[in-house]
Amino acid sequence: MKCISPLLLFFSFINFGFSQTFKRWPNGKLEMTNKELSYQQKANIFNDFKWTYPTIKSIPIVFTNKNASFDVAGKRFSVAIVSDKKMSLISLNGNSSESDEQISEGNMYYDKAALHYKAVTVSSWTSYTTYTNQSVSVSRTRSVPVITWVNGKSSTSYRSESYTTIEYRSVPHTEQRYTPHTTYVLDIPKYPFYAFKFNDSISFVIYKADKEKYYLQNASYLIAKDKDGINHIFIDANCNGDFLDEGDKVMFNSWDPYSKTSSYRSAGMFKENNWYDLSFLQINNFLSFSKDPVNGKLKIDYENSGFSDDEDKGKVTIENIPDDADLFVNGKKYHDKKGTKTYKTQFGKFIVKISKEGFLDYETTYYVDKENPITSIKYQTPREASNVEIENIFQKSYFVTVSDSLGYNHTYSNTPRCRIPAGNTNVSIYSDGFTLNKQLSTKAGDKTIIDFEAEVKKLKVDEKEAKPNSDVEDKKIDNER
Repeated sequence: MKCISPLLLFFSFINFGFSQTFKRWPNGKLEMTNKELSYQQKANIFNDFKWTYPTIKSIPIVFTNKNASFDVAGKRFSVAIVSDKKMSLISLNGNSSESDEQISEGNMYYDKAALHYKAVTVSSWTSYTTYTNQSVSVSRTRSVPVITWVNGKSSTSYRSESYTTIEYRSVPHTEQRYTPHTTYVLDIPKYPFYAFKFNDSISFVIYKADKEKYYLQNASYLIAKDKDGINHIFIDANCNGDFLDEGDKVMFNSWDPYSKTSSYRSAGMFKENNWYDLSFLQINNFLSFSKDPVNGKLKIDYENSGFSDDEDKGKVTIENIPDDADLFVNGKKYHDKKGTKTYKTQFGKFIVKISKEGFLDYETTYYVDKENPITSIKYQTPREASNVEIENIFQKSYFVTVSDSLGYNHTYSNTPRCRIPAGNTNVSIYSDGFTLNKQLSTKAGDKTIIDFEAEVKKLKVDEKEAKPNSDVEDKKIDNER
């Protein structure tokens, strides 16, 4: 009978305890690196990528004696109504541009929140999944007895051992088919508009809305393609003339699902053809963006890029992990045990989230490198929480912001299930330029369902019923004048 010494058993335990390694860029995707890409500025995002429904703010313009002025990107502009069908725009340095009135083709909008969705039949690439039974290799663990002898007496202990076996499973196979199907699209009116472009690449659209109201919008966009053929598309979402501040958005465009000649391509760790807030990517993925307009270069800085070639590892100890909790590091779920556990970790910056039913998520960050390779985190029990589930939200990109009077504020991205503090809480669901605000009063462990589609329809009905009264008030004011 083979004997294993207590010392060997001890080191076996230590090695098993460090079996998991926290990775900077998880889920098997190629880690982001710093990039410098050539970019171009294009005139109109709606003409080229209308099917992505970008959310771009517009600014009201008030004319006095057919003249108005506004500031964008630190520059002063003057606009004048030349005639019923012509408008001119002049910058402070004297550059001018004129535009005749045009009519949009139902692909542009100045206020996305005011639009409705309608069901239509379109043809696009759609995922279809089938299942087949086949043998697959799976990993398992088992307890293995270890017998040790001390002074002629034997004792038995157990250690965990990993092994691989073959099992038959129902395995999914997904393919893309170009077929007609029913989906929801924005019902976009045709608007009169004027388009202006200057030599310094500043582009504007001025919409002419009802009752002689005018709205300014920067509909242009930046586009840069990386070596893998992924387009990085930036829009001036807050209409301040800058495409790369925290209020703006980026889309990683790899293919067009509405083009029969296109084919599905992954955008790496990011969801393809989805608009991301730049502030969200900076907080959650440690990415920042800047540009060099002189040389036409877009710079993408990844905070952990300096560690991409470093194979050394550190250690992080997490204390007080509660029962039945889920452990996430940089977005990936790891197996955890209650109490205190030490993990291997790559060097760099990490976000740790410990999620337990009935409580808010505990989140913190840590940083390890060669100078400081060892660190520790102590779980602190958060406030009690309830659950919210959002149903019937058809938009590809949306954000859920949760806040209360005690200072809690957290934003979820494209997550239909989230936790909120027990008590009085404000839940704001932002999607496609529209914000739905809900005031909730819950107890710990409660589950609240928000039917987004039903709530939006109810708001639209309420607005429609209130509109006749507002028209009467407008007429009353006009008569008084």
